[in-house]
Amino acid sequence: MMNLHRTAEVPQWDLVEPHERNKWQIRAAETNGWDTPANRISALGLASTLTGLFLTTRKGVIPKVAGVGLVGIGRWQDIRDGKKAEETGTKSPTGEAVDAAIDKVGLAAALASNFVSKAVPTAEMAAHGAQQLIGNVLLTTIAKVRGNEIHPGFLGKSGTGLLWLSLGSHLSALAAQEAGFDDAAEKFRTAGTRFGGAALALNTAGMVVDYIPAAFGSGGMTEAQETAMIQGAISERGLCT
Repeated sequence: MMNLHRTAEVPQWDLVEPHERNKWQIRAAETNGWDTPANRISALGLASTLTGLFLTTRKGVIPKVAGVGLVGIGRWQDIRDGKKAEETGTKSPTGEAVDAAIDKVGLAAALASNFVSKAVPTAEMAAHGAQQLIGNVLLTTIAKVRGNEIHPGFLGKSGTGLLWLSLGSHLSALAAQEAGFDDAAEKFRTAGTRFGGAALALNTAGMVVDYIPAAFGSGGMTEAQETAMIQGAISERGLCT
């Protein structure tokens, strides 16, 4: 399956002779993959995201603007960690698990913080919450019980990215409204709702492609199969030549 952080079933440093490992590979081997540059970046990103989400629940323009900024920094760190793992040769199943866990904690915190900030409309948030419970809790648990691992592919990764854009847009709308920029707030809300709708669609497709097969079958699509399916759908609609 397409996974932006996954490289092999074994840590990269195990594929290198001990005397040829770089300093980060040596440290990763000593800590069973827990202390790596990517994991440090992921942890910092989560701290930034959680701090930002907390600030968005506070009253006043400054805390909300600062909160949106910190959430953005946190998400940027989440993009950086995979690249850093590649650069240092420290990609591993442990790093993949840490990254996935941090992603889930951050997203759960974002959804939970909305109960205080009320940034996202209730119906919209309920749809996202239900989808996350079905995918990340119910189907993931069933898959693990059956001995299968779920590795979200392109659809799931894209859906999650759009969901964060939706949450960020709604939080920005809240900050703009408190600052008295009502027109800007309305535009942010509209963008947030559109991003949210696209996120629901992609995440639903991702569950059909990756989660349901892993939970009730032998596993999800391979990367090649998923890519072929996406390209076929685009071609059918005449969006490419």
